[in-house]
Amino acid sequence: MKEINHIPNTEDEILVDVHGSCVSRNIFNVNIFENSKIKVNQHFSRNCVISSMMPPVDFNVEQSEMLHKSDYSYRCMRYALHKNTVPLLEKSTSQFLVIDFFDLCQNAVAYKNTTFSHYDTSFFATSAYKENVDKYKIVHFFDMPMFLWFGYIDLYLNKMTEKFGDNIILVRLQCAKYYIGKNVPSGGVVKDFPEWKLGYGNALYNEKLKELEDCIIEKYNPYVIDVSKYFISDESHNADFTPVHFENDYALAASKSMYEIIKKKPKQKYYENIDASIVSRILGRNISEPDFIKIYHSSAVPFNSCELLDEITLLFSENDIIKNRKWLSLLYESFYNICSDNVSVDSCGKFLDYTKKLSNSRDFCVEYLEQLNNKFNFLNMDADCLLSLFEEALNENDLIWMTILSCLRILEPNNEKVILYSKAYYSMKNDVNKVKIYEQKYEGV
Repeated sequence: MKEINHIPNTEDEILVDVHGSCVSRNIFNVNIFENSKIKVNQHFSRNCVISSMMPPVDFNVEQSEMLHKSDYSYRCMRYALHKNTVPLLEKSTSQFLVIDFFDLCQNAVAYKNTTFSHYDTSFFATSAYKENVDKYKIVHFFDMPMFLWFGYIDLYLNKMTEKFGDNIILVRLQCAKYYIGKNVPSGGVVKDFPEWKLGYGNALYNEKLKELEDCIIEKYNPYVIDVSKYFISDESHNADFTPVHFENDYALAASKSMYEIIKKKPKQKYYENIDASIVSRILGRNISEPDFIKIYHSSAVPFNSCELLDEITLLFSENDIIKNRKWLSLLYESFYNICSDNVSVDSCGKFLDYTKKLSNSRDFCVEYLEQLNNKFNFLNMDADCLLSLFEEALNENDLIWMTILSCLRILEPNNEKVILYSKAYYSMKNDVNKVKIYEQKYEGV
């Protein structure tokens, strides 16, 4: 095995290579990285992993011919044609590699015994293409069975594992189905993407993306950041709205996990949690209720945030959550402001006191705050007594065991029994991501 680049101590610079799209690269533009020692060393964009493992072409293109003429665009095009990406990664001085598979959502050009990315149709403006049109074909890997091309990804990841060891971070991608149009005083309007935007990501490929990512996670066990599933595109945030140009909160959510992984190299490898403040903004989007329902049905529910509230929220029906989303938004925001830096019995008590200001006569709110108060009563118990109470409720098939287990995860997150019970609970719910997380927690105990 080649020597894996040394991970420096926290005072030294840590270099990261990105082989993927803005979905990965823009995470490093968030403030948390601004004054840190973590730096992006190389970024390889519009270089599909499959094509990067194939032979180079036997021609060149001129920068002046390309549709997009910037130095960056030309470098991407040259690397795609001449297959520079993998050799440069193998020689890299970086300690971490971040990858995503956006490029598989775009079609590629087939030529002789190879394929390459065309950089948003830039290649089609060159004389190399115009003078030999019949020599090229447009292909889309996701329109082919996976067994025809997965071998190239396997070869790539074998090489990258040899180079970077277990310092590989996969940024999972779920293309958005809708975008929020520019806000007007009455709020944004949720719209379908125009047909021409679907060349920059398409929700139709989400299932195949997930299948590919699942295979890679199962075989190579990389670090995983899985938060794009909560977000859609927002024209007010980015005028160049596409199915992968997500709301501003996407990069904020992903950056927290990225920073923790690179700085700490934790035992936990799967990250899908987002801050309560982000859940608050998702619930509080300034859009109509029918539009919110469209988004809610096309995205993952965002309740992977705080154990105190998420377990209660998910006891309610989807219809109740949607109808009361503005109140829930205030609740999650208040939790973030009071408890985010220190989730303890004391801070939860302060939060419970504050919720009295949010109470109203609606049945949903009354029942929710009753559940919250019951949960706080459990949190005030001795952890060993609470564990005994949990096992008693479980043996008697009393469903209160689910709430007690949630409280135990707050009080004793590293208790071996709590971890094993939680893993079994999420297995029962068929929540494979949570099962992975608790398997990793158990390894770390």
